[in-house]
Amino acid sequence: MNRWAVLIGSLCLLLSVGVPGVAAEEGDTGSITGRVVSRTGEGGPISDQEVILQGVRHGSEATILPVRVARTDSEGEFRFDGLPVSEETSFLVFVTYSSVEYESRDVTLTQEVPSAELEMEVFEPTTSDEALRVTLDHMVLQADAQKRVVSVLEVFQVLNGGDRIYINDGQDPGGQATFRLSLPEGATQVTAVSGVTSQDLVSTATGFADTSPLVPGEREISLGYEVPYAESDLLLQKTLLYPTDRFAVLVKDDGFTVRSSALSAAQQTQTGEERYLLLTGDSLPDGAGIDLSLSGLPTASASDGGLAGRWPLLAVGLAAAAGMAVLYPRLRRRGRRAPADDKAA
Repeated sequence: MNRWAVLIGSLCLLLSVGVPGVAAEEGDTGSITGRVVSRTGEGGPISDQEVILQGVRHGSEATILPVRVARTDSEGEFRFDGLPVSEETSFLVFVTYSSVEYESRDVTLTQEVPSAELEMEVFEPTTSDEALRVTLDHMVLQADAQKRVVSVLEVFQVLNGGDRIYINDGQDPGGQATFRLSLPEGATQVTAVSGVTSQDLVSTATGFADTSPLVPGEREISLGYEVPYAESDLLLQKTLLYPTDRFAVLVKDDGFTVRSSALSAAQQTQTGEERYLLLTGDSLPDGAGIDLSLSGLPTASASDGGLAGRWPLLAVGLAAAAGMAVLYPRLRRRGRRAPADDKAA
């Protein structure tokens, strides 16, 4: 056997069983330090701000550790000492600023890295959506002949281009609606796929709205839904609620046709063994109407397994389309709150 293979195998074995003197010992402690900083306007450190530390010990059953509380000093700095050093324990830091909760990444302290430093970025709130725009609204469509529905996976990439956290659109103070998601008329079986939870969605006249705050930067929200059809033709219509840099529709080419007065003519594209029709539109203003006319839809074939089973298939088409030159290079999932930056270990 090659001697390098032997050495590598021995190293892997040592790493798997542990090296004496490296593992954390009972009673070892570490620390989490950081700063709370405003990123609105000129920004600066936030003093006298309450900071909460929550720890969880993982095992056969999770154990919640006692909550610890600190306050920032004049430089916005905080510190938690005497924390257990263990790969089985993780921590989250929370800051509630102007009624909006921010949380850090998960932090685990180990013998090798017994300390962590965080920067908790916070923002002043706004109820104006003037800084919001959609950089990409992408629909992936596939017909189900057995159920006579068109299954849709729609991905919204929204950009908050300002320096304030958007907390409410001013139209629904009770529901605290933020980003509004316009869906085609007749959409049913709406499912939150990623970037948002069902608990965060509220129904609106044009579809749904998220109720979680929108921090400055990009965020992605994906929804799945069905649009029923009775005959072989279907007209999908929706209205854009924000300025939209690009609108793209990817339709699985099952022999029917698709046209739109608002988008480019359908172009055939190949992804592996699957064929799709691609329609796009650029620089669309808020209030623009999108229409998709589908003709020759199938009306009799075996079912493909129901709504839940179709999202992975549609997502494959979405990922493939994201790699095309006509679309943005990649789609990134964004959380609903800004995680703290990892400044140092």
